[in-house]
Amino acid sequence: MDSSLFLSEALRGFRTTGAIAPSGRRLAARLAAPVRRAGAAARGGSARRPLTVLEAGGGTGAVTRALLPLLGPGDRLDVVEANARFAARLRRLTTGPTVAVRVHHTYVERLAVADGTYDVIVSGLPFANFDPEEVETIMDRYRALLKPGGTLTYFAYPGARLWHSPRQRDVARVLAGHHVRAGVEAVSETVWANLPPARVWRLTTAS
Repeated sequence: MDSSLFLSEALRGFRTTGAIAPSGRRLAARLAAPVRRAGAAARGGSARRPLTVLEAGGGTGAVTRALLPLLGPGDRLDVVEANARFAARLRRLTTGPTVAVRVHHTYVERLAVADGTYDVIVSGLPFANFDPEEVETIMDRYRALLKPGGTLTYFAYPGARLWHSPRQRDVARVLAGHHVRAGVEAVSETVWANLPPARVWRLTTAS
C-alpha cells in the first residue's frame, strides 16, 4: 500500500517525493537513531525530560513508524508533510499512540512554532530536487528550530553524483556549508540496504 501510493504520487510530482519508493526499514532506523540516543540521555537523570521531535517530509510514514516506538508519554512528535494525500495517511497512522503527535499539512519553512523547539529534527526532504536557495532556507529554518545541542539528521543518494547538474552541485555546496556551521558534529554513514543506497548525515549544534 505504501509503495503504490508513493509511486502514484511520485508520478504526479517527482519533485516533492524525490524517489520512486518510500525509505526502507534500515534507512528509517538510521534516521531515527538520534531520537533513540536523545531518549536514553533524557532518561539518564532522576526525572525524565520530555523530548520534542520534528519529522519533515513524512511521506507515507516509513520513518514515522520507526520514530513512534522510541517516544513515550510526555514526548511530542510534529510531522510536516506538504502532500495532501500523504498528510491524510499520516494522520490515520498516528491516531491513538500515547505520544502526542501533530501532523501539519504545510511546508517546513512555514511551520508556525517557536525557535529552539526541537531536540531532534529528522528530514526526509529530497534536497537534490530543490533549488539551492530553497535548501538554504530550509536548512536555516532547521537550525533555528533546533534547541542548543540538538541534532538534525537527513539523507541523500550518493549515486546521484554520477548525474549531478550544476544546480545539484550548488545544493551540495549549500549542505556542506551547513555541515561546517553545525558546530559540534557532522558525521555520515551509508545505508547500502536501501533502494537506492542512501547516505545519512547527522549534524549536532553547539550546546
